[in-house]
Amino acid sequence: MHPFHNLDVSGRYPIVEQEVRHWFDILNRELFEGVLTEIRYIDIRRRRGCHAYYSGAWFNFEPTLFMRPAYESKRLFVQVLGHELVHHYQHLHDQDDDHGESFLAWIPKFSDMGLDLCEEY
Repeated sequence: MHPFHNLDVSGRYPIVEQEVRHWFDILNRELFEGVLTEIRYIDIRRRRGCHAYYSGAWFNFEPTLFMRPAYESKRLFVQVLGHELVHHYQHLHDQDDDHGESFLAWIPKFSDMGLDLCEEY
């Protein structure tokens, strides 16, 4: 059984950097077969108009992950993080880091794990 089977369906879920790194490791292992490199810069603060975003070249040209400090549920947090890690994968593999074909190709893998990969996070 995969680690995503009992994520909360609702209830505010605050996060800190250690939580992001913990779930990064799980998602990297379970969905990305361990190929993702560490994201050294994680910026957690209020975001307007989005749940999170990824930049392949921000601080010192290092990949950076920008996350909110809380999500409506643990499931939403994990799905949003997974979404951003697809962009990290795209960046590492010189693919367009948009919501096009290389992004959408991940939908079945997410679905097999009981997660949604939504373009709107």
